[in-house]
Amino acid sequence: MKTSEAHKHDWRFTAHLATLCTVIVLFLHFYQDWTLDGNEMALNNKLHKFQKAYPQKSKGANPFDAYTTEQRLKKHYPYDPEKNQRTKIPKTIWQMWRFGPTEKDFPYVDLHDKWAEWNPNFKYNFDTNDNLIDILHEEFKDTVPEVAYALETLPSLILKADLSRYLMLFLYGGAYSDLDVNLLIPMDEWFDTNRDVGVVVGMETDGTENYATQLKDQMQNWFFKAKPRHPLIAKVIATVVKNTFDAHDQGLVPDDKDHQDSDSCSRFSVLGWTGPHVLSKVVQAHINSLQNPTIVDTKVERSGYCLERANKNAPEIPRGASFNFHTVKCMEGPLIVNDIVIYPSYVLKGYDDSKECYINHLYHGSWKAE
Repeated sequence: MKTSEAHKHDWRFTAHLATLCTVIVLFLHFYQDWTLDGNEMALNNKLHKFQKAYPQKSKGANPFDAYTTEQRLKKHYPYDPEKNQRTKIPKTIWQMWRFGPTEKDFPYVDLHDKWAEWNPNFKYNFDTNDNLIDILHEEFKDTVPEVAYALETLPSLILKADLSRYLMLFLYGGAYSDLDVNLLIPMDEWFDTNRDVGVVVGMETDGTENYATQLKDQMQNWFFKAKPRHPLIAKVIATVVKNTFDAHDQGLVPDDKDHQDSDSCSRFSVLGWTGPHVLSKVVQAHINSLQNPTIVDTKVERSGYCLERANKNAPEIPRGASFNFHTVKCMEGPLIVNDIVIYPSYVLKGYDDSKECYINHLYHGSWKAE
């Protein structure tokens, strides 16, 4: 049997060992914090704030990683390729504005009426920005809460409107159009209507423009179409969510919701945060991720004059990007990549009277005044 001194010795050894383990654990904990740089600590703080706002539903979320949000969207809103191959983009039109068309200061009555009158086979939907944001927030707060949080904390109406249009088509499908878009040809007569396609977008540039705020191969987001739950739109949404959480860390989004409108976003930040830059980059990245995509150029010919100007203006092409600026420059007809239709810039801008244009964008740019 052990003596009382031996028992005391064992007890002291155990106590010292426990103390040493505690010190090691505390050291490792604080050492980890010490080794975090300022950016990592700020990101962690923002993530903790998000998780505190949505404690029950944020498990597994990392809104600073677009891939994680994309996978969560696909999990809660699955897209069945085989089932969707047998369906077409819904004949539904979506538009929104600060207030309704019955208000006396509504600025686009004639354009608004034309969308419904010229498209009798389409269901026309109009909603106010605020009401639509409430509907979308309610939908996503219990499924993919980082989406709801991003929509809630975006600091200007145009940013919210951009994310809202992506979310709206992701949930319901159909066609979205800005209000300052003049319909020139009924949608039943468009090239893509009644075809088995999943997404329809249009180029904003033909490669010859050289504006500081514009990508050389920019697609526009004032008009586009999509099937519900299409994975390409999920990628766009996930990218906007990541941009928003990154902006939190940069101080561009006020933490206090009561001061969301205290600062306006610059034009550049709108384009790159939620606007055409995002859509353009995601579409190209999505196409370049496809295995052996089928590409059909409906009009191979290109204007020599346009090509000469575009080639002088060509950006640097990322390595491995087989679908790039040179694929879409100076397009004369629709380009089909698997289930994606890309229209030449003139089709959805309406600037060339000698060609068949579907719509004319008036570029009123009311968002620039925010």
